[in-house]
Amino acid sequence: MEPVKEQRGSATRRSPLLIGVEARLRLLLEAVVNGTRPWKDMEEMTGVKAEKWRHFSAGLTGPSVELLVALSTAFPEYAFWLSTGLTSYEGRHGVPEATAQPLRVVLPAELAEMVKSKMISGHYTSENAVILDGLRALLDQDRGLGA
Repeated sequence: MEPVKEQRGSATRRSPLLIGVEARLRLLLEAVVNGTRPWKDMEEMTGVKAEKWRHFSAGLTGPSVELLVALSTAFPEYAFWLSTGLTSYEGRHGVPEATAQPLRVVLPAELAEMVKSKMISGHYTSENAVILDGLRALLDQDRGLGA
C-alpha cells in the first residue's frame, strides 16, 4: 500500500492517520534495530527485503501495509499500538520502551518487596509493569473522584 495523499491545490500531503502510523513504525524501528547490519537483520526477522526497510528508514518511501504487518507479526505486543496509536495494558498491548520517558524512582523497602513479589507471582513481566499498573489504578481512582 502506498501512502494516501490528500490534494490541496498544487501541494500534496500525507493523511494524518498515516503520519501517525509512520511515526509509530519509526519509533518501533528505533527501539528494535541495532547491530552492524540492521536492515539485513530486519529482513531475516520479517521476510521484508532489507532495501525496503532501508528506504523507509531514510524517508524515501512512506509506510506500507507490508511494513505494518511485518512489524506487527514480529512484535505482536506492539501490534495494537502500531495500528491504532492506542494502548491496552489490560490486553497486554503496550508501546516500545524507547517511546517511554525514563524515570528513576526510589521505593521504601516494603514497597520494593511488594513490587518484586507481584512480578515473581507471574502476574507481571517486569517491575516496570507493576509500577505502571499501580499508576494507572491511581489515575482511574482520581478520575472517579471527579478530578
